[in-house]
Amino acid sequence: PSLVFALVIRFKMQVQLDPKDPLSVAVRVCASLAHVDVTFAESGEAQPLKAILAKLGEAQAAQQTGLFGANDAEKKEVEALLDSHHKELYPPIAAKDTKKAAQLLHKLNKNILLQVFIAGNHLTVADVVYYVTLHPIVSAWNDRERNIDQNITRWFDHVQHQPEIRQSKDALPLVAINVDVPVEEKKKPAAPAPAEGKPEKAGEAKGAKQEPKGKQAPEAPKKDEAGPSSGEASEGKGKGKGKGQQPDQPAKGKGKPAAAAAAPKADEGEPLGALDVSRLEIRVGRIIKCDRHPDPEVKALYVEEIDVGEEKPRQVVSGLANFIPLEEMQGHRVALLCNLKPSKLRGVMSHAMVLAASNADHTQVELVQPPEGAAPGERIFVQGYAGGFEKVIKKETLEEVLKDLRSDEQTPPQATYKGVALMTSKGP
Repeated sequence: PSLVFALVIRFKMQVQLDPKDPLSVAVRVCASLAHVDVTFAESGEAQPLKAILAKLGEAQAAQQTGLFGANDAEKKEVEALLDSHHKELYPPIAAKDTKKAAQLLHKLNKNILLQVFIAGNHLTVADVVYYVTLHPIVSAWNDRERNIDQNITRWFDHVQHQPEIRQSKDALPLVAINVDVPVEEKKKPAAPAPAEGKPEKAGEAKGAKQEPKGKQAPEAPKKDEAGPSSGEASEGKGKGKGKGQQPDQPAKGKGKPAAAAAAPKADEGEPLGALDVSRLEIRVGRIIKCDRHPDPEVKALYVEEIDVGEEKPRQVVSGLANFIPLEEMQGHRVALLCNLKPSKLRGVMSHAMVLAASNADHTQVELVQPPEGAAPGERIFVQGYAGGFEKVIKKETLEEVLKDLRSDEQTPPQATYKGVALMTSKGP
């Protein structure tokens, strides 16, 4: 066999930027990834960061690794994120306008809810620039603040542990992040006191509790009836074996279930319950066909056809190709989040989301698996949480529910919501 030698050519580049500028660290790290030796000239007018990065992007290593985007669509996405950083996010952070910066960070937190990297499916210059910019902020956050913007915290911790970042001589210090922060319960507002001086209605006992005018008291749940639920586990929360996407530990429907509870009757037509797991329409599905994404440059995505008890199977795009072999996907039982807004992922429409669970550093991912015998289309539920699901789930609702979805420490682990197992008619 012949030997192939890879020659890495290092380029040299001088930039007009104060080496004490906070963003000079981003330039150094990006230059290291692009195999470019940079020197800083302090005199003269400073070059815009965007212009410096564009020059770095011309390096051979940057083009080969996809640092600035692996294809045209990714390059546009990276460029848009850098524009947003330079024009919107960085100015208030540099000016220490904490109120404006907090608003923009909350917006970023929502935008990366379902993403592992900030653009595409691998580390790009956008991740590096945002990581360097947010490093002092995340370092200063306490556990509660990190939990509020938990998507940023998850993404930041993932990026800071990337081998490419850690191997750079200009890498920033690791920020210790506690992934097992207890979630604060939201206090329910106290019921308004009854108005004084109102005459009692006929047939009402004096001192009896009255419902506000125009509203009826919700019907008490029937005995042994359970509420509906979801099946996703939020990442970094939970222990034991798992594999890494955005949720946390897997729930497999194997082993001995306790008594299988009756599936709840709550559906879209019923009144919405409290802001909890019942708002999510999670159903049992079965993958009847799974292929790789039709774009050969998109390596991380599968396109599945999933039977969820409807007239036609749903087409779903999932970022599982780097974690689960194609042959294992075929015929697999899955938990499917069905009330997400349909969206295009790399040009292919996706009409739901396959729920998976990951370990804390997102290096391993496993599917959340309903038990054998659970019929496609059956709704997954959690005892004690009743109510109809939202027709299209809001991002804010999904974020709130994900805080309490995690796996337990059983073998195999089971997905739970606030410690209560997700259930089907055939068990957890």
